[in-house]
Amino acid sequence: MRKEKLYAIRKQKGFTQKEIADILGIDTSNYNRKENGSVKISKDDWKKIAKFLKVPVEEIYDDKYTSKKSMENREDYIIILEKENKELRTKLDNILKIIAL
Repeated sequence: MRKEKLYAIRKQKGFTQKEIADILGIDTSNYNRKENGSVKISKDDWKKIAKFLKVPVEEIYDDKYTSKKSMENREDYIIILEKENKELRTKLDNILKIIAL
C-alpha cells in the first residue's frame, strides 16, 4: 500500500525520493519501495523523514485509524501551508514587479 500522506507531503514540499533516501542513508530504489509500501518503514525512519520534512510524524504516517488529534494536526498544518503559500505568492509578485522594471 502506497504511503499516500508521505508521498503527498514530500511532493508538496518539493523534495525528491533521492533527497529522502539520502537522509535515511539508503539508495533511491530502496526508498521507493518504502514509499510504495513494499518495504516497511521503521519508527526511526519515520522520525527522520518527519524531521526532514518539518512535520509531525502523524502528518506523514499512514494508518488505517485516524485519531481526532491527528485530524486536528492536519487542519493546523493546512492553515500553516495556506499562510506560507500566501507569503510565497507575495514574494513572487514582488520579484515579478522587479523583473518587469
